[in-house]
Amino acid sequence: MPELYLPSQDDGTAWRGDFAVRISPVLAMTMTLPMVELAPRFPGIDPWLAQLSARLGRTARADLRLLCVPLSGALSLLFEVEDEEESPQPVFDALAAMSPSDLLHRVVQRLAAETDDHDPDTVLRWIEHEPERIIAVMESMERPHADEPFEIDAGRALSLMRHPAELKSLVELRLRQLWHDHFAPRWRDALPTCRALAEEARRRFYLGEPERVLEAIIGRRAHNRLPAFRGKRLVFVPIPFAGPYVATAAVPEYHIAYIGFGVVHGAQGGDVSEEAAQRDLLAALTALADEARLKAVAYIRAHGEARAADLMKEFGWSQPATSRHLRALESTGLLHVERIDGVKRYTINRVRARSLARSLELFLTRD
Repeated sequence: MPELYLPSQDDGTAWRGDFAVRISPVLAMTMTLPMVELAPRFPGIDPWLAQLSARLGRTARADLRLLCVPLSGALSLLFEVEDEEESPQPVFDALAAMSPSDLLHRVVQRLAAETDDHDPDTVLRWIEHEPERIIAVMESMERPHADEPFEIDAGRALSLMRHPAELKSLVELRLRQLWHDHFAPRWRDALPTCRALAEEARRRFYLGEPERVLEAIIGRRAHNRLPAFRGKRLVFVPIPFAGPYVATAAVPEYHIAYIGFGVVHGAQGGDVSEEAAQRDLLAALTALADEARLKAVAYIRAHGEARAADLMKEFGWSQPATSRHLRALESTGLLHVERIDGVKRYTINRVRARSLARSLELFLTRD
């Protein structure tokens, strides 16, 4: 799922053990940036977010891709300054007060983490005198999702780093534009749901162990993400329009990991609001409302397990199509994935399947 790799500082968030929930319009917007480009390919995401990319111009989309990958260090300030539940203005004020050179320093620090010596001075030298080396670093950086195209203009990123005032203008322009033109109206409507998600997540903190808390809030995918979170304090960021998907912001050098979530997967029975249960049910039904995915589920059920290669051979699917179908099913918890000898093997998550069947029955028969 989409990820941002950002340096993060301890921002004074009130902790409950090693866990916290932070309702933040800025963090919700920032952690959604990779989804803006990818959302149309992910079933179950809020239609508003899935349509956002089409509403943005080509240049705006290209600039946001730069902020997600080579210029992502510029976003670190957004994680450090406390905003308000209903307004990002304190963060925008802090960004406006920052000097262009300080903003460039954050970008350079992030790029330096991708080099062998982790030296910002080396990156600055490459920017000025060995551009081919810094372009190679940018081109090699991990994208938000390995299976989906996410093209970046490394030449434009280099030009911006050589002109810090232009870099700062771009960051301010795109973030303010994205908020005022698109996110602000949606955030006002989503805030009650956001608060409900936050409360549901807090109820899982009593489980204590990071792995159990992660699994209760974001589902079985917690097992795949746990290594990146070990030893870190976990800040859960409700993002109501993210559907069943998870966005993370973490780097090995820092002690806080941010996890953006749209559905509390561990909620059961009376612990979950009716609205949250309906969102969860909608995501699952959306994933299943496809003949190819139903065939995949039937094949896995009949054979006990399957690899992507098995489905490609059985149905003649391409690798990207197979990955897309499996990702949609896994995202809702219907499939459990385990890597054995380097190969992913998929099985039916029977506990999740029974839970969804009960949810559908209650939805259709409740008076």
